[in-house]
Amino acid sequence: MQIIKHLCKIIFLNVFIILKIGTTDNPTESVEKSLSGKIAHIANLNINITCNPQQIIKDIKQDLFLLFYKFPEVPIRRYGNLFASSLYDYRYALIGSTAAGLYLFLFYEVIKGNNYLERQDSWALWKLNIPLSQLLEIPQENLSNELILEIQRRYTNIERPTDFISSLITFMRDIEKEIEGVKYFINLESRLRTLRVAKLFPINSRRFSRATDRLNRLTYIKNTFLTWAAHYKMDQNRRYPICF
Repeated sequence: MQIIKHLCKIIFLNVFIILKIGTTDNPTESVEKSLSGKIAHIANLNINITCNPQQIIKDIKQDLFLLFYKFPEVPIRRYGNLFASSLYDYRYALIGSTAAGLYLFLFYEVIKGNNYLERQDSWALWKLNIPLSQLLEIPQENLSNELILEIQRRYTNIERPTDFISSLITFMRDIEKEIEGVKYFINLESRLRTLRVAKLFPINSRRFSRATDRLNRLTYIKNTFLTWAAHYKMDQNRRYPICF
């Protein structure tokens, strides 16, 4: 979904630039005139240093608006034809820039994935010396007690050391974000390999190959915590029953 959003942004930006250039008979001449006009205006502002500063700021804002934001004044009925003809005339530039923008975005996401899957503060690294198959054999009560101690160790608030609940909330938020992040990068690599373009990107095969195991560990740790939380709530209700 993020890839589609970025692709739409790239296409919209390219179409806007094409339409803005396409509304002048001579785009190069128009740009040169605009730039020369801005340079002359700035030079004039530097010379007239006694001008009202507020007026100078107002003039600059107006010039920037006219240069970048004000759409060319052409009849409304021409916009449809202008849009179609501009897309056709600049079709290769539009396709090329869109493809380049999409590639750069995916390249960046792969680099980010390589770094993300090597995080040393990940909860997936907790008890990493124990394989997941052996971790599943540990009694969940014992494992959950160790997990709670580790959560308190990582998230203890120095200013409020007795605050027990905040650390649990922080843990739940962090592990949810980790699970979503790992899922995203697993899906990204899978899509690139399905499209047979994975070789065009710097995918760290060693890190991505361990992503599924990392996801499984995170999921099991989360489930262990949720099981403990359910038992903890029942114990609290038994100790302190709510009376109506």
